[in-house]
Amino acid sequence: MDSLGSIVPNVQITAQNKIGKRFEAVTNEEGNYNLTLPEGIYTIQIIHSPFKTFIIKEYQVTHSVKKMELDVSLICEKCELIEHPSALSQN
Repeated sequence: MDSLGSIVPNVQITAQNKIGKRFEAVTNEEGNYNLTLPEGIYTIQIIHSPFKTFIIKEYQVTHSVKKMELDVSLICEKCELIEHPSALSQN
């Protein structure tokens, strides 16, 4: 989701382990994704323009945990506010 709490679809999620193997997923319309990762330590990147890339280092995955959730808020790096005439109040 973005910093305003809106769901962001089509976000690229990449997990790379210590030996360089990459696992990738893309969020769906509800902002959800699924990655099946072997046990290990990963660097996770969350990428979607114009938002700033979110990086998590040393993220540990263990076999004892069957499902893990990762919720993040993306920060807009190059966004601009566009006003639509229909959204403006008329007096």
